[in-house]
Amino acid sequence: MKSGKKIAKIKEAELSINYQAVYKLLLDKNKLLDSIMETMGDGLSIQDLDMRIVYQNKFMIDNFGDHAGEYCYSVYENRDKACEGCPIQMAYKDGKVHQALRIGITRNGVPFRFENIASVLKDKHNNIVAGMELCRIVEEREKVKEMLQKSENELQKLNTDLENKVAERTTELADINSELQKVIASKQTVIEKEKELNMHKSYFISVISHEFRTPLSGIKSSIDLFERYEQNWDSEKKKQLYNSIHSGINYIKFLLDDVTLAGEAFQNELSFIPQQVNIAIFLKEILSETNNLFELKSNIKFKSDIKTNELLIDSNLLHRVLYNLLSNAVKFSNNTEDVIFDVTELPEKKLKFIITDKGIGIPDNDKKNIFEPFYRAKNAETIRGLGIGLSIVKQCVNLHNGSIDVVSKENFGTTVTLIIPFDTHVI
Repeated sequence: MKSGKKIAKIKEAELSINYQAVYKLLLDKNKLLDSIMETMGDGLSIQDLDMRIVYQNKFMIDNFGDHAGEYCYSVYENRDKACEGCPIQMAYKDGKVHQALRIGITRNGVPFRFENIASVLKDKHNNIVAGMELCRIVEEREKVKEMLQKSENELQKLNTDLENKVAERTTELADINSELQKVIASKQTVIEKEKELNMHKSYFISVISHEFRTPLSGIKSSIDLFERYEQNWDSEKKKQLYNSIHSGINYIKFLLDDVTLAGEAFQNELSFIPQQVNIAIFLKEILSETNNLFELKSNIKFKSDIKTNELLIDSNLLHRVLYNLLSNAVKFSNNTEDVIFDVTELPEKKLKFIITDKGIGIPDNDKKNIFEPFYRAKNAETIRGLGIGLSIVKQCVNLHNGSIDVVSKENFGTTVTLIIPFDTHVI
């Protein structure tokens, strides 16, 4: 028990001695300040108002050398004058604490970055008499920050490159998809066209079979009658039968010509071959053929105002155009109605053909399709024909660089206006 009390007294005495030593140190403020400034891990430098160094702690002396009395900007940053943005000068102006990242030069000439925190020292009258700079070397920290920033920049660049590549790839895939859709659509179009063509072929064969059968049956019937009753018939009766046979033959020829021309038109093999033509003779032949085709079923009233006799046109194509238009006018007209065929020469080397009938006309809903192959208006389905005439006419007119206009009213008739350019000599 006594030994324990003795130990406690000894510790109390030691504590008292140690405490007193520290207390004395605190009372001696100069020694305390020196101890703190010498042992701190950062640099401390005090400059007067002229920027001359008054005090440097050990850290500053070790790194920059002892330069008391010299200008701080010359010692620490190797400058000829105080630098712009100097924290201590800014502190002199407003008395506040200022901070900046600076680049210094060590006593060995090695540059390094340091963080500078500057404040002022005042006398008892509160006047600024000096400035104090706390310098902390942050070279390693800044290097790490630079490395991090570099890594972030590289990462950002990689991310941007990746986004660009993704965008490029997306665009490429979109383009590929678009092209693929076009190919699919194109193939689908081809398939649809093939289906349509097969349907047209079937329809064409069916119509041709029917159209050829009718005149052939008439021809055969006329021949059979002729063989059986020739001896009992007079010349007028025989002539009537001959005309019927010739009409059937002409109609078959008309159908064959249409079929041949249609085949060339569907395969885009029609060609424009202009040649010198006597227009008066050319039109007379067309009128004769049309009348023979229908055995004067309808009267064609022809009027011409053409001053140039010899024209350069494609007579084969124009023949088919006028033959089709006139035969349609006759075919779709009542037996008692006239067809008006008017031809005029225009000043700009063009022929204007107007064909007018008072027939069944074209229903409004069918007008937009009349130039489509195999299309027949609803009011013409029971009238013989292949349904390809106007589509051939349209292609022939286009090859002439001409135009065709159709004005029609159901049950009142149709007017077709055709403009065909011509020349007068071979180019």
